Amino acid sequence: AFKDRILGPQSQQLQVLLNGDAAAAAAAAPQALLDLGLLNTINLYASAYMEQKSAFGVIIAGPTAGSCGVVPGCVIAAKHVMQKSREDVAKALLCAGLVGAFIATRSTFAAEEGGCQAECGSAGAMAAAALACLQHGSIAQCLGAASMTLQALLGMVCDMIGQRVEAPCLFRNVAAASMAASSTNLALASFTALLPFDEVLAAHWEVCQSLPPSLCCTGLGGLANQPTARVIEGHMAAKCDGCSCTAIKPAAEVW
Repeated sequence: AFKDRILGPQSQQLQVLLNGDAAAAAAAAPQALLDLGLLNTINLYASAYMEQKSAFGVIIAGPTAGSCGVVPGCVIAAKHVMQKSREDVAKALLCAGLVGAFIATRSTFAAEEGGCQAECGSAGAMAAAALACLQHGSIAQCLGAASMTLQALLGMVCDMIGQRVEAPCLFRNVAAASMAASSTNLALASFTALLPFDEVLAAHWEVCQSLPPSLCCTGLGGLANQPTARVIEGHMAAKCDGCSCTAIKPAAEVW
């Protein structure tokens, strides 16, 4: 399933290093990982969900396929590491969904409209609220975590390499999930987000509308327009010779 993808399965190597098998870990990498606790498991799960998507497996596009690793990466990792109940997880996902509803009505989830801040930024805010809920935080703490996360992720562009939703998408899923976890602890420690979530959403929509088309999922700017990325794009197009993908012109020709 990975044969026509840019990135192969990489989360398996991270899993080996986290499982504590000394011999396997030494074979996988000579350096030990940083001890990040729950965050290491979140990184593993977020990566695995994105790889499932890239392998054409079944995923939940929540809020989008390109950001599908963030919410489950955070919530399911926290469930396993912190031994949360199914009821706790259900409430956390409901909380994430409510934040998602606010985003859907006041801004956008579409990278074509607002870059990656619309996808991973939104997913990060949803995941932060879910994690705060999972720790039995107050409504103010859940929204504070969401606000801090979205403030930090505001302005992320969509410049996917090789016209594939893989890189830097995977890395930005991990970044959004990591920010969600950090913001949750800040909110639970009574840090103030300063701006309420509805104002952050207003800023989110304003910034989304301000991004140029070249940075909104067109493959015309940013990382997608670098020499190595263009080589990868050409290589992937050549591998698809004879299939329906060849009917799609390179981004530079369309625009």
